[in-house]
Amino acid sequence: MTGKPGITQRGAHMAENHRGRQYILAGLFLVIISLVAFGISAGARYKQMDKALPVMLQVKTRFVEPVSLLSLFRSYLRHGTIDGMLADLGDPYTRYLNPAEFTDLQTQTNGMFGGIGITLSYEAKKLIIMKALKGSPGESAGLRRGDQIIKINGRSTDSMSLEESVASIRGRPGTTVRLTILRGEGSVVKTYELTITRANINLPSVDLEIIQDTRAGPIAFISIAQFAERTTNELEETLIAADREQAQGVILDLRYNPGGLLDAAIGVSSKFLDGGVVMYMLKRDEARKAYYAEPSKARHYPLVILTNQWSASASEIVSGALRDRGIATLVGAKTYGKGLVQEIVPISGGGALSVTVAKYLTAGGHSINKIGIEPDIKVDIPGVMDRYLKTGQPDELIRLEKNQREKAIEILRAKIAARTLPAAS
Repeated sequence: MTGKPGITQRGAHMAENHRGRQYILAGLFLVIISLVAFGISAGARYKQMDKALPVMLQVKTRFVEPVSLLSLFRSYLRHGTIDGMLADLGDPYTRYLNPAEFTDLQTQTNGMFGGIGITLSYEAKKLIIMKALKGSPGESAGLRRGDQIIKINGRSTDSMSLEESVASIRGRPGTTVRLTILRGEGSVVKTYELTITRANINLPSVDLEIIQDTRAGPIAFISIAQFAERTTNELEETLIAADREQAQGVILDLRYNPGGLLDAAIGVSSKFLDGGVVMYMLKRDEARKAYYAEPSKARHYPLVILTNQWSASASEIVSGALRDRGIATLVGAKTYGKGLVQEIVPISGGGALSVTVAKYLTAGGHSINKIGIEPDIKVDIPGVMDRYLKTGQPDELIRLEKNQREKAIEILRAKIAARTLPAAS
């Protein structure tokens, strides 16, 4: 299951960035004294103080924009919660994960869990199903893209965070979860309840379809659902399979891909690049740092990438790198526009902090945060997803996805016909 679009770096470097240590220690001393004093008198309102202090220190040290311990302390006193304090940063991607949420995030990146096999989006405080995996309990129960989950085991999702919702749906294989589903709106709205038995879900991040095109020959249509720990290896296995089928070109489908691990984005890009820059990272008070393609034997396929407004973060790194480097043509709709990088920092007690530590630029040096990447060939119907979520009728969306796929094949067909094979060495 997926939530907010994001890209994270694997592992947090706990000893980095020692500049200003004396200032931090002095501020820490004042904060400790204040927390103790307020804790004695405030009682339950500040019950998260033991976790708030290390969170403040990590935000002070790592957050992409300068922030003082005093301002964090004041925010905590004002709200009485870590979530309230972090909300004042104005960054939706910097958030505290309780132990259950942290475990769930680790499970997502590993790609295996007990659940019903659906991916979720949290849009305008609505819990929306974006996909039911093939052969999953969710698909067998009839769940489909655009369905809104309004209750989980009888509890309204209005008061639940995305992480709480995901944790409630997941569980031990063989147990059941009861979902109340809303489909459509107005005169066509339907509400129904389903009891679904959980199973072991192995969430593959890469899927291969061989299209037998009468004019271009075999085409590898490769879908990447997320950028997880296994994605680079899965892509390598998929490309080997495509080679066996003598694929003449590749369509890389990154539509509805919310992102994932930075390492995976670099690894995927490396499969199509002969070295060189993949992206640049801009951390606070540091010079621009280039990230390079991993040494590997790049595949020189004619390449088209499919994107839409739900292609985010790691998807945008890959799309930007391969387009800026002249390797791929982008077809579809403008991407989400998330040019920020998070690190996951474990916090005592089993929780963790997801903190935005950097901005990134594409391989061509372009900032895409809150802007997105415009495709080379635009194939879009404005407002189609909004109308689908309101009516529950998928016909228009299905037509758009089909048109994007057909245009991608058309563009790839032309690239295959025009390609010049590299000279043998």
